[in-house]
Amino acid sequence: MAELIDEAHNADELFKLLEKELPHVVVMDIRMPGSLSGIEATRRVKKQYPKVKIMILSGDTTQDYLIPAFQAGATGFLNKDCSRDTFLEALQKVYYGQNYFSEEDSGRLFHYFQQGGDGSENYSSVLTEREVEITRAFAEGNSYKEIADKLSISPRTVETHKKNIMQKLELNSIADLVRYAIKHKITHL
Repeated sequence: MAELIDEAHNADELFKLLEKELPHVVVMDIRMPGSLSGIEATRRVKKQYPKVKIMILSGDTTQDYLIPAFQAGATGFLNKDCSRDTFLEALQKVYYGQNYFSEEDSGRLFHYFQQGGDGSENYSSVLTEREVEITRAFAEGNSYKEIADKLSISPRTVETHKKNIMQKLELNSIADLVRYAIKHKITHL
């Protein structure tokens, strides 16, 4: 089995490590501090290093993260609360070129693609994963400071993201943003 090469705490560290040595598998946290989320970092890794396999770890295994992770190029998706044995089984499968998704997640993926995409995920082509996280947080009533603390970024960065989101979606108010988030199933209020 493979050995641990190194550890990165954010996407910038990850890409510095990848310049030195390419691993077979990157185990990526869906929520990383810094400017890139795990999904955005996955997309970038797959673009720059297509042979590197990515297994995503998430505390939230709902379709909100599963579909974008799969679309970004992840070949594995696992709940952070899984057992050690499940983690090792998933890692081994991804290492040997197989996909690893739980039975429930496989069913979600199958249903999503069977339906041709249900339209609720269209935001993923417009918004970055970080913008989706910020949209969800605003829709759920979080303040700039709460969002900043939760995502390990500054309130000013949250403000910049919100401005970009509003421009991209051509929205005028937080109420419009909440309606958008509900309509596109970014949040489940």
